[in-house]
Order: sequence, then C-alpha cells, then structure tokens
Amino acid sequence: MQARPKILVVEDDLKLREQLVQRLFHGFRPIPANDAEGLFSCLREEHPVDAILLDVLLPGVDGLSVCKKIRSGQEHCPSNIPIIMLSALSVLPTGSQACTPAQMTILPSRFSLQNS
Repeated sequence: MQARPKILVVEDDLKLREQLVQRLFHGFRPIPANDAEGLFSCLREEHPVDAILLDVLLPGVDGLSVCKKIRSGQEHCPSNIPIIMLSALSVLPTGSQACTPAQMTILPSRFSLQNS
C-alpha cells in the first residue's frame, strides 16, 4: 500500500486548522502546526514532507518570512517543496516579494469547509 502524501498544515486559528486537517485526512497525512516554530520542528521530525499549507498571518514569524527561509534552503526540506499560502488579506503586506508567484500559491482563507 502506497503511503499517503504528508502535508504540513500551519494555521494559528485552531478551528480552521482542525477543519483543514479533518478534510485533508481523506487522501493525505496532514501534520498540524500552529506557528513557524511548530512548522520547523515538524520539518526536522517528519522529513520528508510533500507540501506545506501555510497561513500568511502567523504569530511571531509570518508565513512570508517562513516561505523565504524555506526557499533559501535553510531548512530541513527541499527548497522547491510546494507551498500553498492561506491569507485573509486581499493584498499581501509589504515585503511579500519573499517568494515570487512562481514559488507559491495563495488561496483566500475565507472559505467554507462545511458540506453543502
């Protein structure tokens, strides 16, 4: 049996993080983290991971800075790992050039995970 792909789910909003993990569990192996420190800890423990679902507005170190650090090859994962950014912002903050559009995908975090 083939192993399910590991997806790091980095979201500080507990309710949203739990909903994302629950939905991703069907087909993936979601690994939750609530901030950048948790993400980097997971990368050290769970290497390799297949993708990262990353909130832009994290407490402490923001998601854009995390993306930049990963893309620079400073962490325990390939610098080209797929990163899907979640943001409630309509416009990214100054400094959003940390990752170019080719290096990340941004999805609005204002979506419903409820069944229709």
